[in-house]
Amino acid sequence: MVLATAAATRRVLLIDSDPAHRMVLSRALAERGYEVMVAVDGRQGLEYLHGHPVDVVVVDRSLPDFSGLEICSRIHRRETDVPVPVLVSGEAVDEEELRRVFQAGAYDYLRKPLHPEEFCARLEHALDRLRLARELSLQNRSLSTEVDEGQQKLHDAYRQVKLQLLNQRALFDVSHQLNSSIDVDEQINILLLTVMGQLGIEQAAVFTADEEGPLQLHSAKGVARAVITAVDLERESSFLEHLEQQAKPVDLGDLPLGVREGEDLERLREQGFVMA
Repeated sequence: MVLATAAATRRVLLIDSDPAHRMVLSRALAERGYEVMVAVDGRQGLEYLHGHPVDVVVVDRSLPDFSGLEICSRIHRRETDVPVPVLVSGEAVDEEELRRVFQAGAYDYLRKPLHPEEFCARLEHALDRLRLARELSLQNRSLSTEVDEGQQKLHDAYRQVKLQLLNQRALFDVSHQLNSSIDVDEQINILLLTVMGQLGIEQAAVFTADEEGPLQLHSAKGVARAVITAVDLERESSFLEHLEQQAKPVDLGDLPLGVREGEDLERLREQGFVMA
């Protein structure tokens, strides 16, 4: 593939089998600061397009291997946000043939012989349209991203509000059930089930304690009663004293060293307990 270059960033691919025509157009473009890539037939042009970006393509309507309209159609079918504008050059044609040219995806049709000034002006117009189309595509992608982010935020906010409403409804239901129940055991069972649901646990037990004596099992869910009764915690244990000072769930691993080393906690660990 022949490559004629000039110091510029605007890239033009010229596909033309006529050496004299290629030379005239390449010189006119290079003098105006374009970077010009030249292909002598359709195969070379398509191969170059496969691996190199260009801003505009000028293709002769009559090539030895492909027609200019076939090249135009292939370029237009490529999966890009903004198709590269294609200018087709050729002899004068009737309205029906001109209609087929534009149906193939051509941006413009240039009638030979091409005058450099008119040719470059019409090519510059195609590049201006390309620049505007790329800016619009970039704005659309930015807006689409903002819309997606906004929808995600709304979705997250909706889930949070729904969760809060469900929690409030659960608390209301618990409060209603507690107020409706005069049985202490039933009230403790309701509280136990509520706490298990809020913490996402499957096993829990409630112990009660008098001023003196060991703790007594009051209610349990998901725990074998034999395991519960194997735990013998004294009311005066350091572990229970620590629990009374807490206002939130407590994990055994977070307890102070002196409390963790007590015999009462060792008995809990032996039974597989993680207290909360």
